[in-house]
Amino acid sequence: GMALLRANHQESLQVQGDVNSMEHGEWREEALALMLEVIVLLCQDPWLRDQKKEVETKSAIRMQLNQRLGPLYDDFIACRREMVRIEEAFLVKEGEVPDEDEEEIKDAKMKEEMEALASLGRMCISKSLSTLGVYFQRAATDVLSSWACGTTGDITPEVAGLLKDVDLVVRHVGHLLTDENDRLPLFVEMECEADHVAVENIACAIRSLLTLMQEHGSRVPSSQSKKGLSSRLAQTFLWLLRRWVPSYVYSSTGGRGTISKIRLFWSVPEAANQVLDFCCWICLQYLQWHEDIAVLQSAANLLTILGKQNKPSRFAMKQSVHFQQLYFFHCISAGIADKAEATSKLQNLSLSINSYQSYELLPEDTRARVLTALMISFGDCDSGSESLFNDCMRAVQEQFKTKSSMVSSVALFYGLVQAIPYVQGEERITSFVVAFFCPLSELMKHYISDLDLCKQVLVLFCSYAETARQVKLTDDQMTSLLRATSELLKLYSTHHCAARSIEVSKSAKEIREEEENAYDDILCALKLLKNLLGLSRGGVSNVADVVFFGIQQLIPLMTQGLLSYPTLCNEYFSVVSILVKRFPEKIPSLPNDLSQGLLQSLQMGVNHHDADIAKRSLSSLEELHRANHVQSGSVQ
Repeated sequence: GMALLRANHQESLQVQGDVNSMEHGEWREEALALMLEVIVLLCQDPWLRDQKKEVETKSAIRMQLNQRLGPLYDDFIACRREMVRIEEAFLVKEGEVPDEDEEEIKDAKMKEEMEALASLGRMCISKSLSTLGVYFQRAATDVLSSWACGTTGDITPEVAGLLKDVDLVVRHVGHLLTDENDRLPLFVEMECEADHVAVENIACAIRSLLTLMQEHGSRVPSSQSKKGLSSRLAQTFLWLLRRWVPSYVYSSTGGRGTISKIRLFWSVPEAANQVLDFCCWICLQYLQWHEDIAVLQSAANLLTILGKQNKPSRFAMKQSVHFQQLYFFHCISAGIADKAEATSKLQNLSLSINSYQSYELLPEDTRARVLTALMISFGDCDSGSESLFNDCMRAVQEQFKTKSSMVSSVALFYGLVQAIPYVQGEERITSFVVAFFCPLSELMKHYISDLDLCKQVLVLFCSYAETARQVKLTDDQMTSLLRATSELLKLYSTHHCAARSIEVSKSAKEIREEEENAYDDILCALKLLKNLLGLSRGGVSNVADVVFFGIQQLIPLMTQGLLSYPTLCNEYFSVVSILVKRFPEKIPSLPNDLSQGLLQSLQMGVNHHDADIAKRSLSSLEELHRANHVQSGSVQ
């Protein structure tokens, strides 16, 4: 293994990072991948993981595995970081833009390799962290020097290589300390139980990473051009926090009855709250990275994940002054339309006007994600959270009342809906949101030609219907939802279905892209109908009428061309199958054009190449014929 690695490293140096011109690189990589598969099987053997018997024997075997295979871990890290560094420098120097699909495949292979190496590194976590620590300090020192020289202007090949190097080492640490399910690995916990030095080593590694993150994040607001900071590195930092914090900070016992030393270390309020406050700060910084939507989404998603964690985490976030800033920014930006009044409010609260203005520039989708995090974090039914919770909803209500910002409030309603499953007393949100559904349908009459806005409203209704399956809506709320949905579907079908033409792409890639971009509104409409079917219950008979009406609007689009899109095809036949099986008594009274449309589309489904779709269509045809025959008295 070491021979293969070093040979690849040498050849990479000879071609100066142009990996495509490496003559023997491909077969060596395949051999190394097979070798790593064997290592994973050895290191993750179920017998080794069973700690109920032969504990000393298994501990000795893990030590032997580390002694014999440990040098390979060191070589992998050393060679890979050098190869990645010079390859990135070559790409920047030549001005080459990697193919998107090739880059995706390469990232997937690198992830698999890191996960495999992590299983080996966990045989001795302290030694592995020591190896990574040496490389991290070197790379971090070089990157900090480059940042000290400025982050504006075009990035040089050398700096690009340095940033890629740091990124790689940080990801190795993340994979080492957390498993593929974003949990605290068993062997890490076991070593920490046996040796408190391992706990200190992990704490030291995390402190070093947080220090570099702080340097990186602190430069974001003041940098006009952030090329020298690397948005990829920002995403990697957020990825690490997303995996590591829930696994260690205020984490549970891991199902083993008593809390382990490593979990206890990060469950002490002083240490845990400091980490969570830092997470809120770094997210606040990265939410000013307007040039990269992926960074904005990752920052908002991290806040949501932390809020979902547990009550101590939510309490710590509420105490964070940085999280409180986000709360004030939301309430002021959504609830106060007058700019002078907003500025006065900021000054009274001693908040940064520049930070607030940066928050106002966030895309609607990102602000909705932040609102979800706020609602989840304030979602506990206690005296300290109730007023904050209500303030967040009141701000959305005020924004909807303001004509100039009424349209942008649609995304915020979606943010509220996304929080429903994770708050106590979820009826507080469900009853609040459903009251605006009829006004939202009315709003669409004025903006119905705007397909993007129509998609947003469809997504909102679809998400609410899906979430409502987990909570009990009152009959009045169900009636409001169905009435608003019916009106929305009428407007949508009249303006976006009737005169729509379907174009069929040729290649699989074009089909996937077109399905995602051109027809996602149709897919969303189908999902909305499917979610409504999940709400049907005794006492509410209009569900079937609304869904049949929706299907009637979409059937003209269900041509052979549109049914060539896999996801759309599956969703359509799934809705039809559920509908005819659950409401057979409605079939005989269907309008003739709807009945004939269902029949024709199901006949296409019977001849579909997908066996599941063909079976589902055949079963639905059977239900249609049975219902019609029962009505006519042919079948007893």
